[in-house]
Amino acid sequence: MLRRFTEAVLAGLGGRALSLSRARPGARPTSSTSLEGSPVAATAAGSKQLLLLDDEEAILLPTAKYFRSLGWTVDLAREAEEGEALISHRHYDLAILDVRVTRFGGTGGLELLREIRRRDHGTSVIVLSAYMSTDMEAEARALGAAAVLRKPQSLPDLAHLALTVMEGRRG
Repeated sequence: MLRRFTEAVLAGLGGRALSLSRARPGARPTSSTSLEGSPVAATAAGSKQLLLLDDEEAILLPTAKYFRSLGWTVDLAREAEEGEALISHRHYDLAILDVRVTRFGGTGGLELLREIRRRDHGTSVIVLSAYMSTDMEAEARALGAAAVLRKPQSLPDLAHLALTVMEGRRG
């Protein structure tokens, strides 16, 4: 599961989709479509504030790099407590939160979502998890998550969804 997500993340790096479908071991992915000039790149260029919460560096860092390449200002949190410290000092247009950010299966992402809602109803929230029960999904929606997704998600799709949910909050 992590490998597929990492491949999906890497597919979005640098504003280019990479073909990984028939790659042989050790073969380099080939570049294809660029996002330059797309609605995602054009709309995101207004420097939106994004908070990313994930405890897996292999997901967190490439996702941050991708959103920064689209013009977003990105803050990273590896633990819910780190995220709470950031939201206490900053407003975010969007937060993308992994539900489970501990080794012990806790729901730190939902705790941070609860805190975001307590402090700032203007932040759009997308919740992601590779392991999500229907109860957790229902709780995330009840807490005001605009979208609840299972990992993996491609970065271009995630960026498109981010803009869509933010537009929905404004309109």
